Amino acid sequence: MTIPYVRLPTLPRPRARHVAQATTVLALAGVIYGVAAGVSRLAREAKRYRAASDVLYRRWTRIPAIVGPGMLRIHSRLRDVMTNQPPIVLVHGRGIASAWFVPLAARLSKDAPVFAPDLPGHGRSDPDARDLTVPELAQALGHWMEAMGLRGAVVVGHGIGCQVAVNAVAARPELASQVVLVAPGGNVQEGVVLPRHLACPVTFVRGARDRFVQRHWAERLALASGGAEPVTVAGSSRTMHHEDPDALAAIIVGLGASGERGRQREPA
Repeated sequence: MTIPYVRLPTLPRPRARHVAQATTVLALAGVIYGVAAGVSRLAREAKRYRAASDVLYRRWTRIPAIVGPGMLRIHSRLRDVMTNQPPIVLVHGRGIASAWFVPLAARLSKDAPVFAPDLPGHGRSDPDARDLTVPELAQALGHWMEAMGLRGAVVVGHGIGCQVAVNAVAARPELASQVVLVAPGGNVQEGVVLPRHLACPVTFVRGARDRFVQRHWAERLALASGGAEPVTVAGSSRTMHHEDPDALAAIIVGLGASGERGRQREPA
């Protein structure tokens, strides 16, 4: 008996074009998912920013121009609460403004009066006759603090704002009881004085994930300034005032409270 030969159908092999199309579709789906997640995160951040911004109010103050004639209008965000804490002044760097500090300022305002100016030529403040150098921005900061009646403040700088803060307090020691330098960048000896020349305590703060201000750089600055070891905020990068404003606020408020207790112990 002869068994008939039956040829089974074979499945077609996937063509290279089909594989490429499937790969493209999967990649496109990944991109869409990433964009959707990013948009969702931005929406949450925007909502948080608006809520924080609503806590603060705005004020305009006039100061003498630094290099040009006349007066400059300086815009600031602030909340002047009644507490035993010294006022906190937030100093931004170049190319940004007080909006940079909104989440941190709102959090700080729960414990202390907080003030964040737009330096001349930044944000909503008037520009001077030309772009100001770091020492000139520091001079403008001093004029603004005087106009606002701020003395013995905790002056907090971020980035190049650290250099502005150091220059301002070096020229006018009565402005600050503490200086906090967050993510200090650049060469502090270029156009500024070293923090060791300040009459008040100086604290350096950096984020553990900050690739620009690395630990050895912060330790070097602290050693040159004769200050304490730098404080590291775990899990944060250079923008810790956005990523973890609670942790940074706790450090700043704690320093202000320790300074206030020290002044109360001083003999009259």
